[in-house]
Amino acid sequence: ATTMMRASGAWRARAVGRPAAQVRALSSLPPYLHETRIPTYHFQDSLPKLAVPKLEDTLKKYLYFSEPMVSPEEHAVTKAIVEEFQKNEGQALQEELVELDKKAYSSFYNKMWFDMYLESRDALPLNYNPQLTFNDEKIASKNEQAVRASNLIASSLRFYRTLLDEKLIPDIFHTQPAKSQTPLYENVCRFLPRQFSFYGSP
Repeated sequence: ATTMMRASGAWRARAVGRPAAQVRALSSLPPYLHETRIPTYHFQDSLPKLAVPKLEDTLKKYLYFSEPMVSPEEHAVTKAIVEEFQKNEGQALQEELVELDKKAYSSFYNKMWFDMYLESRDALPLNYNPQLTFNDEKIASKNEQAVRASNLIASSLRFYRTLLDEKLIPDIFHTQPAKSQTPLYENVCRFLPRQFSFYGSP
């Protein structure tokens, strides 16, 4: 049975283009991409929210940006529909959006954005437009399809685990890097209460 298990392990290693020793080495990789003193979501609760725009401002922008896309006749029809919308269901929908914003910890569009782009299981081509471009590996054997796919999956899982455990470095725009990109800043900032941490960051 031991011989069969060893043979099975060697076969799996060859199937992905790696010697068995390299497969064992992969299993000993650090669980995280990196670690951070400041938890990933430390600033989230204190970030200022975007205000819900006024209905009339939203409709003006809609008409402005749609005008180059249609004929003058079509734009006149669109304008009439927009005016009708503003007088009727637009007001009720605007009030509903404002109420939803009061209950959300983040900006009003956040949940809708997640629902639209991150929870959808539709195929990316035609439905959505993001793309990922990767450089070829310098070692030719790593460009084989099975090897490349396994590396991408393993790296994605490491990234996901780093995010879940809040070890991913927060995205900080350092306006005063001489003060904020220092060990002292990290050590002090991580002890600030989350509801105030954004305002305590230089």
